[in-house]
Amino acid sequence: MQGLTKKITIMAATLVVAAGVASAQVMRAAIPFAFRASATVLAPGTYRVYLNSGRGGTPLFRLEDEDSSRPVLVIPYAPIDVQKAWKGGAGAALVFECGSNCALIQLWAGSDAPAYAFCRPKPARDEDTHLVVVPMRPDKGD
Repeated sequence: MQGLTKKITIMAATLVVAAGVASAQVMRAAIPFAFRASATVLAPGTYRVYLNSGRGGTPLFRLEDEDSSRPVLVIPYAPIDVQKAWKGGAGAALVFECGSNCALIQLWAGSDAPAYAFCRPKPARDEDTHLVVVPMRPDKGD
């Protein structure tokens, strides 16, 4: 009986994941520098960004390196207002704070969606930082 329960649980979990991936919006971004997202350091490269809604409407974002297919889940801590400059610009974007290292700090999926802020490491006291905006484009698939 335990074996049957375990199989049913695994099948249900698989269906939930498949439904989430099937309904996800997928964007693509070419990130030319190493960066930190969700306490994970990621290499420069082209990333697919999957935009999903989690339980209760909480957004979940999955970054996946096209070369390694290694996924990293990033969960925002708060929705934020979209910067006015973005609304008239290129559309969806990832925003990084860069000093001695870069960290993903914001994501905007474009259109009427809010932007989202992510936790990041605090820069050193005297460290100069700047923002880098990397545009995202809809992924056409391969």
